[in-house]
Amino acid sequence: MKLEEILQQGARVMWVAAHPDDEAFAGPILAYSSIVCRNPMYFLVLTKGEGGECCFKRGEDGADLASIRTAEMKKVAELYRAQLQLESFFNAPLPMSSFPSRSELAQIWTEQKEPVGLVSAAILGFKPDVLITMSPIHGATGHPEHQLAARYAMAGVKKAGEEGHSVANCYYMLHKSK
Repeated sequence: MKLEEILQQGARVMWVAAHPDDEAFAGPILAYSSIVCRNPMYFLVLTKGEGGECCFKRGEDGADLASIRTAEMKKVAELYRAQLQLESFFNAPLPMSSFPSRSELAQIWTEQKEPVGLVSAAILGFKPDVLITMSPIHGATGHPEHQLAARYAMAGVKKAGEEGHSVANCYYMLHKSK
């Protein structure tokens, strides 16, 4: 069955990503599910995005980047009518060339909180029919935190299945480079 048909049948949709703003990669699908189909939505975002960049002038109101991106993500979730679970895992600062390796990031995240259990608990609580994340191999952009979030999403799907809720449909967002 095509994703469009699954969404038209009232699917519960979960988005798992590394950063606030990553939902833009799946924007048309999430918008169709939320706005057209009026499906229940759940966004699980693992970092507050403090390692990214902000085009707004910071410091005038004292807000740091994590606070700005948190507020933006809350507004986005509201627009999509999605429940939002926004975590505070470490977000490596740009430039990407200075990032720790994916395995080092995984170690840092695991020391902060158990990501697979966190994703599994969210799945067991929300009971999605559809889970959308980025590619565990490419991460949509080659970003190691996108890859890591997707790997934890898939491990969480497996664990949730072992604990009583199987996610029937999982999709990866891919970005084709020229």
